[in-house]
Amino acid sequence: MNRQDGFVVRADRWLRPWNLRLIQVPVWLAGTFVALLWSAPFLWMVSTSFKLPHEVMTVNVEWIPRHVTLDNYIKVFQYPVLRWAFNSLIVAVIATALCVVFGAMAGYALARLRFPGCCWGSSRSAGPIPIRR
Repeated sequence: MNRQDGFVVRADRWLRPWNLRLIQVPVWLAGTFVALLWSAPFLWMVSTSFKLPHEVMTVNVEWIPRHVTLDNYIKVFQYPVLRWAFNSLIVAVIATALCVVFGAMAGYALARLRFPGCCWGSSRSAGPIPIRR
């Protein structure tokens, strides 16, 4: 056994408690990088919410505010934000319920009723697929 094989065996043994193999590590590192990149705008938004107004629009990027303030949150809650959130919740619940009801009815019709072309399923990725009845 040469040195490289010994390294692979030791690395696989070290990664075993996490149910990983050495070949999977680059995939996990890439996924972690993408997840951090994806969360960056959210972190920037939260960081900016704690900044003073004159610190928001600067040339230099500052992830951590120099002076932390909660005044921005006080200003936001002077408006009826909770009512707006409740209105959005009502719209989302009604839209979801309607989608579920109409989707169930359409699914029942596609599964149980006979109509011209009913024996050919369709998928955008797979194309027409014959279905036996």
